[in-house]
This record gives sequence, C-alpha cells and structure tokens, in this order.
Amino acid sequence: MEEKEPEVLTFRKIGAYLKRSILRIVVYVLVAMIIVSAVMGVYTAFGSNYEYQLVLVFNNKGIENGAGPWDSSLNVSGAVRTSYIVSGALDKCGYTEDQITSLTEKVLKHLTVTAIHTQRDEETPQNAFSYAISIVNGKSLGLGKTQTVQLLDEIATQYVADFRSDYSYKTYTASGASLTSDRLNYLQIANEFDILLDDFRTVVTNMNEINPTFRATDSKMTFAEMNSYLIGVQNAILDLRVYARENGIESIAVDNNTAVSGSAYIDQKILELTQQSASLQKISDNYTALVEQAAKHNPNITLGENGNYTINTSDPEFYALIRRSEQAKTAAELASAELKKWEGYKAQGTYGDTSKFATATPEERALMRATADAKVNAILQSLSADASQISADGAIIAKYNSAIAEYNRTELLKNGVRIASSARVVSTSPISTMVFLMGNIACALVAALLAIGVTNFKAKRAASNVGAQQPIDDAAPAPVEEPTQRDEDSQAN
Repeated sequence: MEEKEPEVLTFRKIGAYLKRSILRIVVYVLVAMIIVSAVMGVYTAFGSNYEYQLVLVFNNKGIENGAGPWDSSLNVSGAVRTSYIVSGALDKCGYTEDQITSLTEKVLKHLTVTAIHTQRDEETPQNAFSYAISIVNGKSLGLGKTQTVQLLDEIATQYVADFRSDYSYKTYTASGASLTSDRLNYLQIANEFDILLDDFRTVVTNMNEINPTFRATDSKMTFAEMNSYLIGVQNAILDLRVYARENGIESIAVDNNTAVSGSAYIDQKILELTQQSASLQKISDNYTALVEQAAKHNPNITLGENGNYTINTSDPEFYALIRRSEQAKTAAELASAELKKWEGYKAQGTYGDTSKFATATPEERALMRATADAKVNAILQSLSADASQISADGAIIAKYNSAIAEYNRTELLKNGVRIASSARVVSTSPISTMVFLMGNIACALVAALLAIGVTNFKAKRAASNVGAQQPIDDAAPAPVEEPTQRDEDSQAN
C-alpha cells in the first residue's frame, strides 16, 4: 500500500482557500470586530482610567535643578501635591467639608507632577521649564470628566497664586487706624505715628533702590515720590507733638482714665529709654572689648587712639565682629539721643496744673482738643491703607500697596509661572487607541483564519461523503489505459 505524500501549501492553494472562504471571512471578521469593540467600549466606559493633564511653565534660571526665585530651593511636585493646595481647590469647586475630607487623600494618590519638554513659542522665555500636572481618574476616584477638569484647573490656579504670594514683594499691612484720642493721649499718638512712619519709610526706600523708575498706574507715583510725600507726613506728626506738648493738652482718653496723662507718659518714656539705653550701651561696650582683644592677638591689626584701628587682614570672622560692634554702638547712640529728647520734654514742664490747657476755660479746652484731633485725622488720612481712597489725597499706604501689587504682576512675576494650557484628557488607561486598534486587528486575523479553516473542513467532509480523497482543486487526473491489439484492429476496420 502506497503512503500518501504530505500536502504542500502553495500560493495557488492559499488563493483557492481565500476564494472559497471570502464570504465566511467577511462575516466572521465583522462579528469578531463587533464583539471586541463592544467589550472594549464597556470596559472603557465603566472600568478604564482617564488621564487629565495641564502644563505649568516656569521662568527662572535653574528651575530644572530645583532652584526657585531669590536663590531659594523649589520642589514643584512637593508644593503642588499638598493637602493645602488640593483641599483649597476642592473648596473652590464647591465641595462640602465632608466631601473635601473624603476626597483630598484620594486626589493626592492620583495626582502626579512631572518635568516635561518645554514647547517654545514667541511668549516662552529662554529660561522656561515646564511641568505637567496630571490626575488619573478612574472608578477609584469616581469624578466625572467636567469635575476632573475643573478640579485640575483649580489646583493649578491655587498653586500659581501660592507661588506668587511666596515670591512677590509684600504689601504693607500696618495701619494707624487705632491711633485715636479716645484711646491714647496725644503724645502717645504722635510717638506711635513715628514708629509706623519709620518702618514704612524703610520699606518704601528699599523698593526705590530696587526699581527707581517704576511708576504706578493708579497713583502715578514712583517710590521716590512716595518717600518725598512721607517727609510731609513726618512734619505733620512733629507739628502734632509740638502743639500738644507746648499747650499741655490732654486727650479725652485721659479724662476717661483709658490713657495716662501727658506728664505721666513722659515719665514712662524716660524710664523705658533709660533702661534701653543702658542695656544697649553695655552690649556696645562688650563688643568693643571683644574687638580690642581680637586685635591684640592679631599682628595684622593696629589699634589707635579712641578705639580706631588699622586692618591689614581679610579674616572674615574679625570683619563680622567689627560689623556687630558698629551696629551695637549705633543702636546705643540712637537710644541715648531719644532719652535726651524726652528728658528735654520733662524739663520744659509744659504739662501740669500751670499748663495752658489746665488753666483754660472749658470752651478753650474743647477748641484745643478739636485742633489736635484735626491734626490726628489729617495724619490718619495721609497714612490710610483704604484702597477705596487711592484716588483721593493722602492714603499713601494704599497707594504703595497698589503699586506693589502692580509691580509684582507686571515686572517681577509676569512670567514667573503661568498655566500654559487648561486641563484636558491626554490618554486613557489601560486601553489606549493603539491597543484598541491592535486588538481589533488581532481578532480580525484570528476570525479570518477560523473562517478559512471552517471552509476547508466542510469541503473535505463533503468530498469524503462521495468517496473523494483529495481536495477538489488538487485532484489527480484519471489514469489512461494502454490500447490493446483488438482496439487497433477495430480502429483500422
């Protein structure tokens, strides 16, 4: 019995299989793709995770290495991924306290911050560096698309506001609104005004040194012009002090026993300044002794008369000691000068039973107080921080604060950090578009092969039922019998 030779697959046979199976292939592939699409669609709708993303662009040198403005360090990921930022964003989105408590930790688990390549355009500075803030939202987080987009936008907005607050110049928050004659005597009011003015002038002077050409839009003033205005305020405070002291005027607060009298206040200031002056002088003397001692042991330092010295060294520790000594000496001298001023007030003896105010009629006293109160109110108006009074005369603190806000916004941090794009869906996980296409292609191939296999199987089974052993398209030709002699004779007749 002869063995059957193995069937050889040729392109002709493959073409025959495809031709016979074309209809079945189309049907099987369509059914497979419908099933796969349905399964993936259901999973995408109910089980997949969407990734939402927006981009922050920073503009300061070294940001890619963790350097922030003013030579500080900056951890963008750590600053964004905080309960403070996320809970603040949830609050802005309108969630209740219970919802905020429940969602904050969940959001933090799904929130990532990643450094990415900066897309440069005309508005992007050379130092720009970008970070992507992303939220992967799935069944475990349970937020809708609109909710996720709103939350991510608000997280970025909260962070940008926090960044600008941390790295911008601060507005001036002190105010003289509480300095009124129903709470303090007039000498107290003048003294508190002086303290406020000295501090504020230091702030304005520093800003003028930083940018002397900046002119605010609201007030039309430069920082130098603000400083000049404060000289007039200082003169007004001096006028109030002189008027109250020379006339011995006591405020209504003294009558109501809510403030000490002018003479008692002078005594308090003399005692306070005496103690302060003595303490500062002791500190100054100690530093002077330390400098002299250090100088004696250093051949590069020559001591002269009156504590003067010639330095021929670059020792940083000695220079630091000298600076502290000079600062202590200056503080002691200022305290001593202030003490002498108040001792002079006491020597003038303008307060007491013989003062102009004490010997005046009730009507004259009321007029003196009204004049002093008018001076106080004028100073209060000059130093007002009320933003609604920016366009009016005075209100110099309000004008300064408006200028600082404008300077931070337009000069200092206009490109410090910005939101380059609003939140949007960037991908779905784990079923991405590529995975979806590859899944459909793979299933289509399997379905096609299955269709060809089924067609071939049915063809063989049909052939076996009629005794055929080979496939129809590959059947062997019938054998040809050799002619016999009888056949030849018949053909010859």
